[in-house]
Amino acid sequence: MLWQAALHVRASPMPRIAAIGDLHATTTDAGRFAPLFAEMGREADLVLLAGDLLDLGQSAELEALLADIAECDMPVVCVLGNHDYYSGEVPALTQSLRAAGVTVLEHEIFHFGDLDIIGFKGTVGGFNRMLAPIAETEVVAFANLSKLDAERFERTISSSTSARRLVLMHHAPIVDTIVGEAVEEYVFMGSSRYAEVIDRHMPDLVIHGHSHFGTLEGRTPGGVRVFNVAMQIPRPDGRIYSLFDV
Repeated sequence: MLWQAALHVRASPMPRIAAIGDLHATTTDAGRFAPLFAEMGREADLVLLAGDLLDLGQSAELEALLADIAECDMPVVCVLGNHDYYSGEVPALTQSLRAAGVTVLEHEIFHFGDLDIIGFKGTVGGFNRMLAPIAETEVVAFANLSKLDAERFERTISSSTSARRLVLMHHAPIVDTIVGEAVEEYVFMGSSRYAEVIDRHMPDLVIHGHSHFGTLEGRTPGGVRVFNVAMQIPRPDGRIYSLFDV
């Protein structure tokens, strides 16, 4: 599915994007993120949320967060994260987000002027030396998670005809941006199968969240820039979100 919005342009020919992930909003956070969304709306032409909007994936948590998101005057686009799936309320959450004007992507494309945002959650699987799907049924199912999802990602990005493309995901496509996490947890942070797809299509930028103790920036083997925009990651400018001119 394709999503499109009117482009709000500043003096720069390139849109400025504000990106953040892993808010983990709870029912007691009403008003906590209102100043953040107001600021991002002033600073950027488009706001991207890289998953884990909520802590337990509950509609009551989202109700409080939506009031804060409403403080943003610019379009907001998101993917969901693993925490948003916790309570099994994804269809209701997606419906509420879209009703509030937030675009939710899951292997879909959002057109913003001549920039395509390819968005999806992603999944686990590990990096570089991954499990082969030759084992017990449960192991095969786990090994196939990232394989099948990466194939779906490739179909989506292949359908983009824009010269400028940005990938928005929750899980990480490379190791570089999760360095700082316990090595034992790497397999649950993402999968390098996504990096393989990224390097075949060479988007301008990749943004993800999920890793709270990781590293801000890295590159795929092919040289595509990847940024971990989880709120918990320190930025040089002291903000809890990242700004990009794409």
